Amino acid sequence: MSIQRGRPRIRDDDPSDPNRGNAEILRQRQRARLRREREREQRARTAKLAAECEQLRRAHQNMRVELAAKRQELTMMKEAFDRAQFDNICRQMEIDDLRAQLERTNSAPYEQVFQQI
Repeated sequence: MSIQRGRPRIRDDDPSDPNRGNAEILRQRQRARLRREREREQRARTAKLAAECEQLRRAHQNMRVELAAKRQELTMMKEAFDRAQFDNICRQMEIDDLRAQLERTNSAPYEQVFQQI
């Protein structure tokens, strides 16, 4: 024969149970505990997403600043290239002018000789 320990088992619907309705109270408490856990998890997820969003926003802002700097650098490089190209064209024109002057000065004595003949 087994010895019963603790409180005797009473059915939930027994009208003589002094703790009648405790099962419903326990279920309500368990549902409330589960609801609080879900809310806590949701707050944690929300906080994590907010942190990720802030991190992405900062990264986006940094990329915008870097892009502006790169655009400015590219503009400066284009201007430097245009100046160098202009300088090269000017030098080439000076070289062509000097060649033309040299040809005129070198050919002048020959023209004088040909005119004398």
